[in-house]
Formats: sequence, C-alpha cells, structure tokens
Amino acid sequence: MYRELSGCVGVGRVHHYGTYGSSNVMVMDLLGASLEDLFTRCGRRFSLKTTLKLADQLLERVDAVRPRGATGTLTRQQIDIEDRDRDTLCFV
Repeated sequence: MYRELSGCVGVGRVHHYGTYGSSNVMVMDLLGASLEDLFTRCGRRFSLKTTLKLADQLLERVDAVRPRGATGTLTRQQIDIEDRDRDTLCFV
C-alpha cells in the first residue's frame, strides 16, 4: 500500500520492509512529532484554528489516497504532525 501512496503529500517514504527473525519490519521516514505529542505541547487542548487546520489536512490526505485505491480507517499511530514556520502540516 505504501508503494502506491509514494508521492502523496504527507506520506513517508519507505526505505525497506521485510522480515527480521520472526518479526515483520518496515523502515520509513520519520515526518515529525505524533499528534499526541502536539496535543500535549498545546496543554491537552487544541484551539479551533488548529482543529480546523487538522481537519482540512486530513480531508486533503483522504482525497489524495482514495484515487490510488488505498482506503481504510486511520488510527492515531498513523498520523504525525510537523511544525513549519508556524504552520502545522499533518502527515499520514
């Protein structure tokens, strides 16, 4: 699925995947802090502006993923946040 999503904004690049011993492994870009980390930094409260920015970016990501045939449920572990010049970018 990640191969099909490569090139989408906010999706990390996969460098390697396979098995190591009895475990499945995947090495990919770390795009920033987790949504939970950002939430903690904000005092466990998001402003309306931040919430709307996140919603807008998540909808953009879903629109980018849908035509590529990759649909499903997003979990908290699949969503990462990175701060850039006061703008918050959401990575899936």
